[in-house]
Amino acid sequence: VTLCHHLDVPWYMGMIWQWTRAKHRARTRRLRPEDLVGVEFHAFVSYSQHDADWVHNILLPNLEGPAGGLRICQHQKNFVPGKTIIENIMSC
Repeated sequence: VTLCHHLDVPWYMGMIWQWTRAKHRARTRRLRPEDLVGVEFHAFVSYSQHDADWVHNILLPNLEGPAGGLRICQHQKNFVPGKTIIENIMSC
């Protein structure tokens, strides 16, 4: 048990570092309308596996369909293997 806690500490420290950097960038960076030209995605939807069926069958078709017209970054389709979750979300 002690070994598991010991090995998790570096992972948690890394995630705290990534989260802190992401929050800092979000606070210090000011977006202008011209910054959004050429943006590949409009949003990333975070959801639990419990809600996955609803997200895939109802939410995403409504957001991406003709009525919504948005491009949604989806982890199954658009995440790059080898990058952290935070890096993938930030690059969406």
